[in-house]
Parts: sequence; structure tokens; C-alpha cells
Amino acid sequence: GDGDKLRMRVIKTVMECLHDGQIEVRVKAAQVFGGMIHCQFIRSDSWPGMISSLKSSCDSPKPGLMVRRHGAILGLCSFINAFPHTVPSIIPGLLSFLGRFLHCKQPIPGELNHLEIVYYYSVHHF
Repeated sequence: GDGDKLRMRVIKTVMECLHDGQIEVRVKAAQVFGGMIHCQFIRSDSWPGMISSLKSSCDSPKPGLMVRRHGAILGLCSFINAFPHTVPSIIPGLLSFLGRFLHCKQPIPGELNHLEIVYYYSVHHF
């Protein structure tokens, strides 16, 4: 219905903002995206497709795509940040995937450090 169309439009808009040329917009979009995941505005059955799409943007070999890669990494971080007290099955794989980007050019390592990965592991012991 109309509610689903509006929901998809909101999700699409936020995901597009993950790739905005201005870093502040990308960071804020990632915060909103994480909130939408956390409160289940984005249904869990759509997570695999979104994660796959974001991972593809991270792995793109095309030069000059740092903004797109950064936005995709922020989007993946949103999934992790959306679950501060639980460990859904998607989390370990995301952490492993994101670990590959810790030594990239700024601003990516900074975003990954904000995840407090060491803290996450120490709390969840998986």
C-alpha cells in the first residue's frame, strides 16, 4: 500500500545520502540508517540485499570512488551500531569484512574506530 511506498522512499533517500559528497551528510545519514534498522523501520528480510549492495560498493575497483566506498562502509557500520546489546548472525561477518578497511586512506579507519570493535568483542565474546 501507500505506507510501504512511503517507507521504501524514505529508506531510498537515506541510502542515497550515504553517498553524498559532503562527509557530514554521509555521517548523519548513517546515524539515521542505524536508527531505522534498530527500530525495525527497515525489515530484517531486506538486510541481506542491502548488505550485499553496500559490500559491492566497498569492493568496487573503480578509481575516484572514495566517497561511495566511505558511504558504503558507514552503511555497514550502521548495521553493527544498530545492535548495541545483541549479536545478530549478520554481525560477525560484517566485522570481518570491515576489518579489511582499517588500513585504507582517511576517513575510513576513523569511522571503523568509532565502532569500538575491541569493546564490542569484549562485551559479546563470540
